[in-house]
Amino acid sequence: MPRPRLSFEQRRSDFLARVKDREEKDRLRRRAGRRKARDAQFEADCLRLDRLTADPFCVKCAGDGVPIANRFEPTVCRCVWRGIFRTCFRRRREIRDAQVDGRTSVVRSWPGSFGRPRENFAASFDLICRRVGGDLFRLWFERGLDSNRATLRLGLDRGRFFHAAYDAEVRMGRALRAEGLFAEIKGD
Repeated sequence: MPRPRLSFEQRRSDFLARVKDREEKDRLRRRAGRRKARDAQFEADCLRLDRLTADPFCVKCAGDGVPIANRFEPTVCRCVWRGIFRTCFRRRREIRDAQVDGRTSVVRSWPGSFGRPRENFAASFDLICRRVGGDLFRLWFERGLDSNRATLRLGLDRGRFFHAAYDAEVRMGRALRAEGLFAEIKGD
């Protein structure tokens, strides 16, 4: 049985429908590939040990490290970045207290060289946090001023000061993770 002869408009509409279907399939394939790459990047950025720094009382992620609202588009919760900063800051305070007490520093030697990992960590931490945190880090975290004096020096009210402090903790946590200082703590 011979195929019926189609008019030009019918052939054109069939062709455009096939092209549109093919483009839609290609677009979905590309989007799936991007999603896989993004998920792989997320898994690389947010390892299980990093997610252990998540706050168990966090309202956004419930201690999981991934915000509940973004389950299908994974991002790292802000409490994870704050936890990374606080862990590194705790380690920095331990190193500073050991230097004040006069305890000896650890010297690790390799063939042809030696290093002081604690002092290197402290110096890197200070440089990164001063660069990223600015005056807020210098006053609130480094000098240890109370919130009233720090708000007066920075010219902020109390609410904006604490919002700025939390945002600075997130930025510094991201920077410390990117520089690999949190990995040094996990390695010890």
